[in-house]
Amino acid sequence: MEEDRKPTSRLLAEAFGMRLRERRLERGMLQRELALAVLGKDDQTIVSRWENERVLPSPRKLRRIHEVLALSQDTLGTWRAAHDARQAEQAGL
Repeated sequence: MEEDRKPTSRLLAEAFGMRLRERRLERGMLQRELALAVLGKDDQTIVSRWENERVLPSPRKLRRIHEVLALSQDTLGTWRAAHDARQAEQAGL
């Protein structure tokens, strides 16, 4: 029986989400505080969705997250790889 494998985009999104969560916690921020800083509204749901690989932040939101949390280049690269892989999978490539 073949083992179920997660798509590449999902694995990369998981890695990004874990790094985002780690960085947020290092900064001592709650999810709702990050949401306020990035989105301008108290909505921890979207931050939870980013951290739990349900969605990736848009490029504009990622820039704001980077401004707030000072993400590493490695984390930014992981987001880019996840974003590109997700687009390729949606396009059927």
